[in-house]
Order: sequence, then C-alpha cells, then structure tokens
Amino acid sequence: CNLQLNLPERDIIDEQKSLRPTIANMKRIIFIAHQTWNLIRQLMRTVTTRTTMIHLGSNEVPSSVHMEKEGLVRCVRFLESENLVMKTIRTDRHTQINKWLRENQEHVDHRFDVWHLAKNSVPALKLKGVSHVSEMSPSQQTYGVEVYHSIVNQFAPKIDLMPSTLEGQITMEKTPSYFVTNHAPKRIHTMARDIKLIIVVRNPVTRAISDYTQTLSKKPEINTFEVLAFKNRTLGLIDASWSALRIGIYALHLESWMQYFPLSQMHFVSGERLIVDPAGEMGKVQDFLGLKRIVTDKHFYFNKTKGFPCLKKPEDSSTPRCLGKSKGRTHPKIDPDVIRRLHKFYKPFNMMFYQMTGQNFEWELEEDSGSRSSQD
Repeated sequence: CNLQLNLPERDIIDEQKSLRPTIANMKRIIFIAHQTWNLIRQLMRTVTTRTTMIHLGSNEVPSSVHMEKEGLVRCVRFLESENLVMKTIRTDRHTQINKWLRENQEHVDHRFDVWHLAKNSVPALKLKGVSHVSEMSPSQQTYGVEVYHSIVNQFAPKIDLMPSTLEGQITMEKTPSYFVTNHAPKRIHTMARDIKLIIVVRNPVTRAISDYTQTLSKKPEINTFEVLAFKNRTLGLIDASWSALRIGIYALHLESWMQYFPLSQMHFVSGERLIVDPAGEMGKVQDFLGLKRIVTDKHFYFNKTKGFPCLKKPEDSSTPRCLGKSKGRTHPKIDPDVIRRLHKFYKPFNMMFYQMTGQNFEWELEEDSGSRSSQD
C-alpha cells in the first residue's frame, strides 16, 4: 500500500531514526511506540475493508494469561475459516502462546516483539549505571548479547544480530536445542556455511534421567520417569516421542546436520570424558578450532560435592567457577528394569551414531556396570 503520512506522528518516526543507541533514548523510543500505536490503528483502518470482533468473556478462561492464548487461538481459527494463510506472527514471550504455535502452526514464522525486549532490558542496564553501549565492560557486553539473542532469536536473522568478528577473534554461540531443531541446520548453513560445530553428547539413558531430574525440580507433580518413558510398559513399548528420550537418538539428529555440513566441520565432545578428563577434552576442542593449547590441567580441579570439575585461573586467587545450582542434582532412583530396557532401545541408534562420527563413546560399557553418574 502506498500511503502518504501527513500526520504529526510522521515527525516522531523520523526522529526515531536519528536517535543514538543510548539507554535514555531507548526509553524515549518505548514512549514513542505508545504514541505511534494510534497511527498504526489509523493505517489499519485505511488499508482494511473489513473489521471482525472476536469476543472472549473473562468467565470462559481461568485467568488473563489463559485469555491471551485463547484469544489468539480464536483469531487464528477465524483466519483459517476464511481460507486466509498466516505466514508470520509476532508476539511477546508468552509461554502458552509459544507452545501452541509451535505445536499447531508449524508453517508459521513465529517471531518476538522487540518492544518487550527494550521494556525489560533498559531498567536492568540502568541499575548497573550504564548509559551507553560503549560504557559496558566486556563481560556486560557478552552477557548483553546472550540475553538479547535469547529473546530476539526469532525476530531477525542471526546474521544481522551477531557482532562482527575481528581478526584474531573467534565468535562462539551456544544453544543446545539447535542440534535437535529440524530447521536449524539449513538456517545456520545459510548464515555461515564454513562455521565449525561443537556437539557435546553423553550416554542417552543418563541424559534422559538428567533431563527428567531438571523438569522434576520445577514440576514436582509430573508423573514418574517410568510412566513417561513407556507408551505401554507391559508390552515394552518405549515412548520415543517424549522429548527426554527423543533428544538422545543422536543419529537421527546428526543425519539432518550432515545434509548441510561435512564431518570435518563437526567436533564431538564426550560428556563422560569431559567430567573425568576436562583438560584432555578441552585440548581436542582447541585443536579443532586451530588454537594454541592454553587451557590445560592446571585450569581445573574436581569438586567432589558437585561431582563436576570447576574452572580456575592459576595466575590469580579469584574464586573458581563451578557449575550452577541447576547442575549436580542427585538423580531419582529409577527401576533397573527400565534402565535396562532403555539401553536396549538406544543400542542400535548408538551403534549408528558411532559409525557416522567414527568415534566409539563406549556407552554399552555403562549398560554392563550400571549408569555411572547419579547426578545431572
């Protein structure tokens, strides 16, 4: 639509383009966004020829949170009834909406609204005494990029979000879910086809129990591991659709990545060896990245309470960095018969994974001796 904006808000829009990226101006832009909403509504009235009201009573849903999700569902269903195709939608980070769109609208490009990012980020940076990006310390900049990326990951292509990598630098980004996300390989290949990929894997049975332990800590009311792991325990039918189990079918996920990247650009880290020999595994990572082996044995010590190695700086007396509270939890006791059945279920997939990677992770040895790790 070719529309000439002859409204006061046009000056506001032009003004936004010239604002420097300061914290104060970010606040100002947020305020301006509210003012321009009236403009948006006027434009909508101009370009549309039909308005439909979707009514939702407060007594139809348990709370306002449920109302937002139910309202969206009804709107989408209405569009479908009118044979209209929705290609892209932007929402805030509403958990129920995100889940519903992911499960019911797989073809839709779901993105997040950056206005909500600015609304939450500005006060946080203000508290740290930061008024401009240039005043941020390296650690603040790193943290800021991680937070920003985690929120707007689906708002814009990563090629526009990641900072430029200078000569002598390596930019690293970690998101565990990439490995098991169907569209990730193609998107990452489009962004940077020469990228190097590092994948950390562990015994899929131990990984599934660890996954369940994490969920149990947040949702104590969930069913037992034994119930969730089977579609029919009497018949021995494993529920491979349960995400805690499906993630551990590494060969399935790797197959998707090998359609876009050669094995020479992938490095696989053994989660078990990373615990017992962190320096050895980190040495291999440094070799893979073409770096000098700087991180060695002297940078680690084993924390018996956590059951994991901690990172330290030999050159100073600063407090060592250990894994957070979410790591090192004691696993719940699982029926040994269930563990045995899961090892049997994973064995052919593990063999395939060993063949694909050219590495033997020896997870079958744990089947004979029992799961080695009782912590996640």
